[in-house]
Amino acid sequence: MSDRSLRLIVSVQARKDYRDIFAYTLENWGKDQAIEYGDTLERGFLMVHSNPELGVVRHDLGTNIRSLVVEKHRIVYRVTQNTVRILRIVHERREPRQDLNN
Repeated sequence: MSDRSLRLIVSVQARKDYRDIFAYTLENWGKDQAIEYGDTLERGFLMVHSNPELGVVRHDLGTNIRSLVVEKHRIVYRVTQNTVRILRIVHERREPRQDLNN
């Protein structure tokens, strides 16, 4: 299902996650890699916006929550009737439940 009428919202915490990931990548792998990885995450946002059912249903995290693996991170998002809300961007080694409760 593709529904561009859904509004895409990136939470404050997900924006912080993105900035932290970018800064870490910049420090450890340089500017080009940081930009490339940031672009990859943004493509993930667009993927869940254009196809909200793409991610795995995560009943363990709450109602209408899904996650999509993008490289070494999971984009955790909630789908409602009108929106796709990116909640967090969580490293694959972390348990999303911990990050959603912060």
